[in-house]
Amino acid sequence: AIFVATALGCSKGGDAAANRVGTHQVTGKVTYKGQPVAGAHVSFHPKSGQGPGAFGRTDAEGAFALQTYEPGDGAAAGEYVVTVQKIETPAASSASGEDLFRQMEEKSKSGQQPADGSGEPKSLLPEKYGRPESSDLKAVVPGTDPQAFEFDLQD
Repeated sequence: AIFVATALGCSKGGDAAANRVGTHQVTGKVTYKGQPVAGAHVSFHPKSGQGPGAFGRTDAEGAFALQTYEPGDGAAAGEYVVTVQKIETPAASSASGEDLFRQMEEKSKSGQQPADGSGEPKSLLPEKYGRPESSDLKAVVPGTDPQAFEFDLQD
């Protein structure tokens, strides 16, 4: 009984793998104003809902390798809108409320914009690149290995 249950469980996993769309190795590089962007999230969004999307993260040189199902497996053939995001999340402050108030007061007196204290994440790249509706970055994966793309972001 255990053997049958194990065999059935394995066959379900095999069926899921058999239903996967074929992928092709895709790498690339992201720069902003000509400089490499480290730690950015790159997403390939299929046009018209055709097939699965793919994603990757840039290294210190701005290089990335896409993944659809497993690390480095690439992307399915098709047309994509590409988004790139790099978000800075403010670190939690260990300062007391009185210290924070004094820091805000000093910034205000010196003409600096005081922090709003909201701790909201901040985009380090132009926000248009972070949404499929506004990104002008496009890519076509023709179905051959390997494919490399370069995206130089501008204001």
